[in-house]
Amino acid sequence: MGAMAQIWKSFISSDSQTHLLTLPDKVKDSWLFCKENAVSPYVSNKRIESQSQFIQRRKKNKELIELVSTELKNWESLFRAAKPVFVLTDMEGCILWRDGYRDTKEKANEIDFSEGSYWSDLEVGTNAISLALRNHQAVAVYQYEHYNIESHAWNCWAAVIYGADKQPVGVLDVSSFIRTSEEDLMITMIQLIASNVSAVMESRETQRKIHLLEYMMNEPNEGIICDRFSRILKVSEKIELSEEEILGKTIDQISFPKDYLLKKKRIYSNEEIIGYYFTVDKTTSNTEFRYFGVPSQSASYQAFLNQVKQVSKSTLPVHLFGETGTGKEIVAKTLHYNSPMSKGPLISINCGSVSENLLESELFGYAPGAFTGANHKGFIGKIRQADGGTLFLDEIDSMSKRMQSALLRVLEEKQVHPIGSENSYQVNFRLITASNQDLKKYVREDKFRADLFYRIYVCGLNLPPLRDRKEDIAKLIQLFSKENHWAPIWLPKISHYVKEKEWYGNIRELNNFLDRLSIFYPEEEPTKEEVSLLMNMGCIEEVKTPLCLTSEPKKEEKQAILDALENQHYHLSNTAKALGISRSTLYRKMKEYQIE
Repeated sequence: MGAMAQIWKSFISSDSQTHLLTLPDKVKDSWLFCKENAVSPYVSNKRIESQSQFIQRRKKNKELIELVSTELKNWESLFRAAKPVFVLTDMEGCILWRDGYRDTKEKANEIDFSEGSYWSDLEVGTNAISLALRNHQAVAVYQYEHYNIESHAWNCWAAVIYGADKQPVGVLDVSSFIRTSEEDLMITMIQLIASNVSAVMESRETQRKIHLLEYMMNEPNEGIICDRFSRILKVSEKIELSEEEILGKTIDQISFPKDYLLKKKRIYSNEEIIGYYFTVDKTTSNTEFRYFGVPSQSASYQAFLNQVKQVSKSTLPVHLFGETGTGKEIVAKTLHYNSPMSKGPLISINCGSVSENLLESELFGYAPGAFTGANHKGFIGKIRQADGGTLFLDEIDSMSKRMQSALLRVLEEKQVHPIGSENSYQVNFRLITASNQDLKKYVREDKFRADLFYRIYVCGLNLPPLRDRKEDIAKLIQLFSKENHWAPIWLPKISHYVKEKEWYGNIRELNNFLDRLSIFYPEEEPTKEEVSLLMNMGCIEEVKTPLCLTSEPKKEEKQAILDALENQHYHLSNTAKALGISRSTLYRKMKEYQIE
């Protein structure tokens, strides 16, 4: 066993730190952090992004991915000896893109070193990506310097890529089984690649800012110009806001006066959204109820909105219960901006999207140097950010019992104690929580604390599912059409077909269907069968027929199956998939219609 392997084994098997002095400082600090946070050195705790969230994450980083992919082609020959895999992550450690040598990629797949997986040290222990994320410096990690045993065969080099205003946007990693004799050259090359990409990123962002500021100069209406990430670049002089205090913040982080009504306009360059212009109008009455969703024609939803209107007048805690995709975020925003706390901020966090340790630091904040890798300035935390405003905790049902206890303490004492700090801070905020699970059932099953339940479930609001407000489907389609600049002449006909589906994924599932429809049929009108197939493509529930249109005669269903068989060259598995049905259902239908 080599010296480095022996150091790793000694550290893992005991609390001895005798040999850590021989390690690079960054590796040593990361090992200690992993041990303090009970990161397993044997079994990785990888977090894998869901497909829908990963698609959105890649879309957000599309330009970065394209630039890295293009730049690496200029360097391929220099990496030939190492036969590496190339990996690009965002600043959360999520792998956005991967390429490289086939054999190396196959080995990488064995440890989930692939697109959509997270490689922070909390998930997989010390590695080059996590060290680059922590230190914002180029770094190399060799074999047993990795904390997790799964990575001991790997040699890795990583460097940070910077975008606008020198802000880090991602990490480029090169990983190989081969430890070359030119390791200094490897780190130099990856630094140069990252530097080249950073230069292009910054140059393009500068050109976008120039374009946006020119747009603002020619805009007749007073407003606020933001970049493509909704960060504020400039504010019109006549708008009564302190530019110094809000520049660089996102538009959602600003507490606007209650009588301000923002109207958003997209700004395009070469068919790409490069920013937004928010015009500011003042409402005629401060008491006017503002709803941020689609105006509803449904009696059940209007009755629900009347409840929202009444509840919004108070500062009592509110719990929103609704199926996934029903628009809980919009209702939370409506409650906040119609409440006595509307002049304060609306601070939101999804409790189910982060690990317990990250949720704790995000909610309660931490003091400078509270733990290894902590921001040297500390972090105020979401709870203190919400002081004087509203804190919205989505998916609160996913919160662990330990975190439930910590939140309960804040609600009881009205003060928060940041991690690693000796100080406590008084807070005053309205709490809105949300869940798509029945919290009452969770309490009965001992999955949720009863004392916290009674604290947060003062005003309970149940969001009607889309199938109970089908009168609003036409308006929702119109909104999608407007926001996506897609309005084929046949689109109004779609509402009739759409209303016959139950939409268990609610507005989110409807919008997913419209996304597919706009991609496959940007201009040409689809048939009823084609519309049905696209709707069923996103169904989780079992599809009873290949058409979601129960009024269709059987001869048209038979024809739809015949067309699908022909289009799929009579491949039965592919045909069943295209029709949105199982193979057994397809066999049954073929027998019923005597299709051979």
